[in-house]
Amino acid sequence: MRSTKKRFKLLLAVVERQAADLRGFAQGIALLEDVESLANRALCACESLRLRVAELPKQAFVQQILQEDALLRLDELVDQDVVSELERRFAGSLRGVDSRELGDLLRQLLDKVEQHVARMSESIQQLVALLNAE
Repeated sequence: MRSTKKRFKLLLAVVERQAADLRGFAQGIALLEDVESLANRALCACESLRLRVAELPKQAFVQQILQEDALLRLDELVDQDVVSELERRFAGSLRGVDSRELGDLLRQLLDKVEQHVARMSESIQQLVALLNAE
């Protein structure tokens, strides 16, 4: 069986990949700047954790990594509701617009953002749960 440290590193890599995917999806789209910011904050926290994990011994890994600010920042991102804020902004953009196609486009875009954010949030929760289970 893999050590907690190795499993943490694997899950952290998943979170980092999902955050990079989310950033790539939102990058350069003004309406999605909050989503891009969320992804960037996740990537910064992941980088800090990755560097710290390399320094920590296996023996006291769980106790020490649980005290890292970067882990707390990453865990707090799960509670960020960028999707609801985006829904409000989209609804505001659609007021007075009669185009069904534009509405469909915004709903499809919102669905994609929600899927990306949900995958990243789920992976962050798995990462924290791994530590809390130890």
